[in-house]
Amino acid sequence: MFGIRKQSKVEAEWQAWLIRRKSLKVAIDELAITEARSSHTVAENKARHAAMDAKAHMGFRRDLQHLPTDKERQSITAALSKHVADLMDKGRTDLAFQPKQELAELKEANKAAEATLQRLESLEGQKDALEIELQSLVSNPPHADLKALEMLEKEQARLNSEKARVREALDSMTDDNGAIKQAVREARAAQKQLDDIEASAALGDSTDSEQRSAAAALAKAKARATKAKEEADKRSSARRGLESKLCKVEEQAEELSLLHNEVALNVYEEQTKESEKRLIDFLEAEEMQSITKQLYEARNGYEKAVAQRQGRRPRTGEQVAVMLPGIKFHHYNTAGNVHGVDVTLKI
Repeated sequence: MFGIRKQSKVEAEWQAWLIRRKSLKVAIDELAITEARSSHTVAENKARHAAMDAKAHMGFRRDLQHLPTDKERQSITAALSKHVADLMDKGRTDLAFQPKQELAELKEANKAAEATLQRLESLEGQKDALEIELQSLVSNPPHADLKALEMLEKEQARLNSEKARVREALDSMTDDNGAIKQAVREARAAQKQLDDIEASAALGDSTDSEQRSAAAALAKAKARATKAKEEADKRSSARRGLESKLCKVEEQAEELSLLHNEVALNVYEEQTKESEKRLIDFLEAEEMQSITKQLYEARNGYEKAVAQRQGRRPRTGEQVAVMLPGIKFHHYNTAGNVHGVDVTLKI
């Protein structure tokens, strides 16, 4: 039987971590901040133009190069409101008509600008919160080590074996259409034979024995056709079940492959970090410095002796340098180059 696969603890933890990471990324992408920012820009510009029109109505020069700021817009709204109120108090409804209309348009534009700003700020706040959570999640993946990787690899091998079993079972299933068609043909032939005998009986040309024999043959042929159809239905059902099982196993294998890759990246990154640190710490340690100091002193002494024999001035010895190619995660890779950098240590 093809059993139900149970996840290991490591697999379940990493699967949940990956799902959460994906959901956070999707949530961030779906916030539509660009659209909200564009809507606010349009609404804000409309409000500023409305404020400029109102300002011009109150006798100020219109300057398209310097639209009112948000603070100025509020001041203009307040000034226009007072202007309209003064006109109404004086009973000059005729003069107040246009300013009232401009004030209504300005207030509506201000309201739209404020609404789009609130929406934008809300979305940006949500994005900040989601990004903080995402960063925290990425910085704290589930624990994984080589043992966990080995466990996942064994599970991958088991799933591959399961896929092979299902495919083998599918390949071994024969097409029953031929058997069904043959059984149907036999049933039709038996029916025709019975019909012919019944016709002959009506004419008095066949016996009861022939009729019973033909009827029995027809019953058997129908039974064979029915059985063939039932067997074919069972096989079709089994095939559908196996195909469904294969889809599930392949889906699980794909998910496990992605999971294995993620865990492998995490495990080997941590190992690389640790190894790079240990290597560089070793090369920069006091013991290594002491060894190279002794080497330099010995070199200098030797060079002085050789120079004295040759009657020349001693040459300055070169400092020992160790080149470490492809350092990826150590702090010496200041630019964070994903391909790593070549680090030269002089010791």
